Amino acid sequence: MKKRKCTPLLLLLILVLVLSLNGTVSAAGFSDSEDIGAPYAEAVRQMADRGVLNGFPDGGFYPGATLTREQHRRMIMEILFYRKYHNGI
Repeated sequence: MKKRKCTPLLLLLILVLVLSLNGTVSAAGFSDSEDIGAPYAEAVRQMADRGVLNGFPDGGFYPGATLTREQHRRMIMEILFYRKYHNGI
C-alpha cells in the first residue's frame, strides 16, 4: 500500500472546512508566510490565532513539509480542546 503525503496546508484546509471557523484574525507571523498559498493563508492565520499552530522553533511554517503522526494528533487535540472550552461544546 502506498503511503499518502499529507501536508500541513491540506490538513488545515480540511480542519477549517469541517469546523467552519469564523472571526477576525491577525497575521500568523511565520517567517515563511509568503510561501503559504492564497487559498490557505486565512486558514493558517485562524489556526495560529487559536493556538493550534505554533510553527517550528526557527519561526517557519514550512507549508510543503510532511506532517508526522504526532503533529496530526496535536493539531486535532488542540482543535477539540479549543472547541470544548471556547464554544461550550
